[in-house]
Amino acid sequence: MTLLLTKAAVLGNRFAAKVNGNFSGNPRRGLPAIQGAVVLCDAANGRPLAIMDSIEITIQRTGAATAVAAKYLAVRGGGRVRARGRPLTEAQARSPSGRGRRSRSRSKSG
Repeated sequence: MTLLLTKAAVLGNRFAAKVNGNFSGNPRRGLPAIQGAVVLCDAANGRPLAIMDSIEITIQRTGAATAVAAKYLAVRGGGRVRARGRPLTEAQARSPSGRGRRSRSRSKSG
């Protein structure tokens, strides 16, 4: 492992902690290099409520953040938005109107 990252946040009565490690040898094993988990806990007593794969959470967040940025930062009356990568293509697929957008991903799911 070459890098370990942790993040934490509290919102209302919930506490979340995200731990990721970068395992540079994983791609040779057919696994993603970044591995980790998000643990959701009760903020009052620390009781674990859920343990989630951080990769899927990050994919959804990245796509959503890009879609919001494209919506609010785009030039009014502009033409098309081009996005690349699985998180971005998935966000576009969920958008209310995919009209005028092009996307591309090398992954099988995008």
